[in-house]
Amino acid sequence: MGFSVRNHILSLLPVGPGVVRLQIRRWCIGHTLRIVAPAAAVALSVGITPSTMAKPRNLHGHKVVRVTVANKAELAALREIEAASRDIEIWSEDFRGRTVDVRVSPKQKRALDRSGFTYQVLIEDLQAKYDELYSAPAGAGFFDAYRTYDEHVAFMNDLVATYPDLATMVNLGESWEGRILWAIRITGPGDDKPGVMYHGGQHGNEIMGPCVVAYLARQLLANYDSDPATAALVDNMEWFLLPIMNPDGYEAGSRYNGDGVDLNRNWGGPGTNPGAFSEPETAAMRDFFLSHPNVRAHADLHSYGYAIIWPWGHTDDLCDDHLTFKTIGDELADEIFEVRGTSYDRRGPVYRTYYPVIGGSVDYSYGELGVWAFVFELGNTFSMPPYQILPTSEEIGQALTFLSDWIIDCNNNGILDMDEIVQGTSTDCNYNGTPDVCESDLDSNNTIDACDPDIDGDGVLNELDTCLYRPVGLPAIVEGFPFGDLDRNCTVDLFDYRNIHHFHCFLESGPGVWSPLTFCRREVDADGDEDIDLADFAAFQRAFDPETGE
Repeated sequence: MGFSVRNHILSLLPVGPGVVRLQIRRWCIGHTLRIVAPAAAVALSVGITPSTMAKPRNLHGHKVVRVTVANKAELAALREIEAASRDIEIWSEDFRGRTVDVRVSPKQKRALDRSGFTYQVLIEDLQAKYDELYSAPAGAGFFDAYRTYDEHVAFMNDLVATYPDLATMVNLGESWEGRILWAIRITGPGDDKPGVMYHGGQHGNEIMGPCVVAYLARQLLANYDSDPATAALVDNMEWFLLPIMNPDGYEAGSRYNGDGVDLNRNWGGPGTNPGAFSEPETAAMRDFFLSHPNVRAHADLHSYGYAIIWPWGHTDDLCDDHLTFKTIGDELADEIFEVRGTSYDRRGPVYRTYYPVIGGSVDYSYGELGVWAFVFELGNTFSMPPYQILPTSEEIGQALTFLSDWIIDCNNNGILDMDEIVQGTSTDCNYNGTPDVCESDLDSNNTIDACDPDIDGDGVLNELDTCLYRPVGLPAIVEGFPFGDLDRNCTVDLFDYRNIHHFHCFLESGPGVWSPLTFCRREVDADGDEDIDLADFAAFQRAFDPETGE
């Protein structure tokens, strides 16, 4: 199974500070991104023998425990214990829940006991857990187990060897212990494209993120020749995919780098201190961003919490673009949910959603460079079982593809599609998020059919038809295209009803001025009987009936 992608989505388009309008957006991906062959059948793991590869080691007897902290003073005391030894690491903190996840050696567990903390054991023997997670039978596919740093590098090299016209390896710099931060660059012919940087493994103990990044790279390349929509994404974007930002920590099973530093507290940006970028890994990332000003989206994959978060981390204040971040974040969560119903319900600024993070990656890329930056907290544990690798990769891969599509430049004029529409340099008469000049096949099914009408009757489907065309709820009536048909399949069906929740009304011109889509003031329970049923669906259809004026 690959990504399951809708032809159309709904979102809110920023039209000015604090103002948005309803947007019906067509993805550039109009088809499913398919795995063209089973993972084991794709020759992308040549020379990898799992039993000979390095993996986290020397952690026998280490435990992961969830410590209860009653107040900030107890959290500070726990941090003092951590500062005194490399054998104890705070892996996560959710102070609102009064708990902290900690890795402890047998010796430091005794120190924890003496300090009077209460805790629950999550992982009894961390080494045994890693041995289990990194174990794969002979002939297993790459995504059937967690992989080491060397295996990830070999996988990327095999991708480049298989698709040399689309992929190259990029050396971003060296880690504290001298390992290379290898990324894969994926793009088609041409220059001057918007770019994205998606990376995992900034915290070395969070091992799902690297799998997701590797999976996305494989999908983009494996589907390029067979799926025109994937080809368009690759041709119109410059993808930089870095599976492991902290290779030393990844190899050691440690949150920190080889210097014992939490890299996600070592970036520059608003609210940081003079020690920012002291580590070679964060300095390498800073240099990458500065040398690639075309990068417009940044995703930093972590574990865990089923969360999508954005700036700010250093302050409780909302960032200037919070409304747009929220709109995108909500849509990212919807894309994840569509794959198999996984809910990423925890969303918001880093500070308000989790806890203060001074020197985090997204505060730098957004605060200093104006990049749309998100953190994904994957799953519900640091050690998700291997059978969750592919499902998680498919879910997050779909969300990352949406984020990339959101910043695309369909007509290669140097202005991103969303910027072009907002600035008024191109019309978007059918409100689907794509400049009209880029459109002809309105329902993105690669066929000019009843859903793509020649409205002006000149025998040619052209830009004028696009401008005359109106989707749901707007004045023009198109033969064979019912009002309320959100996914434009020529039928108002349960998909349309279920997606009514995407709609929100916002003031555009001032108090009392509403979107033309007046039906969005209705509740989903349209008939008010406190039950979502077929009567509500009928009311939903009537809301689009031009005869009633509702």
